[in-house]
Amino acid sequence: MGKSKILIVDDEPVQLHMMEQVLRARGFEVIKAGNGHEAMRLFLENHPDLVILDVMMPEIDGFQFRKILLENDKYKDIPFVFLTSKSDEDDMLSEYALSITDS
Repeated sequence: MGKSKILIVDDEPVQLHMMEQVLRARGFEVIKAGNGHEAMRLFLENHPDLVILDVMMPEIDGFQFRKILLENDKYKDIPFVFLTSKSDEDDMLSEYALSITDS
């Protein structure tokens, strides 16, 4: 069995680079994208084992990305980790409709 593949998505290049370095150092195969459209293409091409993505991105935000994938039974069980600085209660409640748990 090969390395686990992780798709990381962030529109901040420094954050993306830091996450990539940490994950590669721990033996993961890393696929990275700087926006939601690129992330969707890479997701469909690579079928990652885990997705780590920023919630606030241009074009397709993290919640929209997750919602699109939940519409396909083939992808709904792939784990997601959201990165966010949001703390608004309405934003957090909207996550529960996307099968998200807060840990």
